[in-house]
Amino acid sequence: MADIPDGFEVYFNDAQHSEPAGLDTALVDLINSAEVSVEGAFYSIGRSTIADAFIEAANRLGNDNVRLITDAHYRYQSACQRVTDAGLHIIDETCDGWEDDDLNSHHKFCIVDSTIVWTGSYNITNSGTIYNNNNAVKIDCPDLAAAYLTEFNEMWGGTSGAPGVCRFSTNKNTVVDHHLTCNGVNIDVYFSPTNDPSPDTMYDAMLSKLGSAM
Repeated sequence: MADIPDGFEVYFNDAQHSEPAGLDTALVDLINSAEVSVEGAFYSIGRSTIADAFIEAANRLGNDNVRLITDAHYRYQSACQRVTDAGLHIIDETCDGWEDDDLNSHHKFCIVDSTIVWTGSYNITNSGTIYNNNNAVKIDCPDLAAAYLTEFNEMWGGTSGAPGVCRFSTNKNTVVDHHLTCNGVNIDVYFSPTNDPSPDTMYDAMLSKLGSAM
């Protein structure tokens, strides 16, 4: 197996119907390490240990410095509702007027201290932690974190505190700088959908990478 570069950590859960699976523990540890801010965009917030970590981070850093985005279909499940009841700022994709059941806020990422990005397939739910095969990567790279913050802040409608004029789906602008280098590793960053119909979108980039595979 190739060596993992400095600043990168890769996680997989065991999906063997038993706890602990590890993904949730790793994410909780990351949230607990925050000294300034936490931004999380997750399709579903259903794992109580992670919900509690968000609440504890808000208690430590202040509610304005812990911001969360989730999907409207899962906004009021118990763990997510506990986060809301604790006074944290949390929004979903309906905040900009979208009311389409086919529209989902399907992100799965977290940014800590504008420096570290956590992302991957992992839904922060009980089934996503214990039963389903999932992966996550943690990357310590301020430039990458800045790209993810641009995406988050556009959905949020601001850079801190309570949400402003939020934008989701094709109301979003594209991230201009897709190509980054983190600790000597070239990374291409794409988010979808956006209001940009031009080439160099996520779909085109994936086709290009597949076409160039040897």
